[in-house]
Amino acid sequence: MQEQLLEATKEAVTEIASTMLFMEIAPTSEGSGTCPVVSDFSAVVGYSGALQGSVRLAGAIPAALKLASGLMGEEQGDLSDDAKDAFAELCNMVAGGVQTRVSPSIGQINLTPPVVVSGSNHHVSGKSGETVIYQIFNCEDVQFFVEIMYV
Repeated sequence: MQEQLLEATKEAVTEIASTMLFMEIAPTSEGSGTCPVVSDFSAVVGYSGALQGSVRLAGAIPAALKLASGLMGEEQGDLSDDAKDAFAELCNMVAGGVQTRVSPSIGQINLTPPVVVSGSNHHVSGKSGETVIYQIFNCEDVQFFVEIMYV
């Protein structure tokens, strides 16, 4: 399951980067447990059904601004409400991309609306016993990551 989710994540982010953000984003390292990349801003979408858990899109403020700017089509100088909404929508797109890629083999997956979390180098945790995996991406001069927690 872990490899399938990580591959689906890479494919979803790469597709979104080329079709919606018009920027080059490259997957770098992956792993399990706590991601070493700083997360000052996160968006989280929950999964239910055949996959129980969540997807988190996260990074430092410059990464969140770069991604939000890409979706909005104009440079964002701060995390305005519109920029926060854009970042949350990107998380929703990633979660939907993973859902589309893995549901044929595991069954129907439902998504919750995204929620935003901010704070200096915060962590998000789920249920005890969840598996946590992450994929780090480079986008020009910043890094961000997608984390999937599941049982």
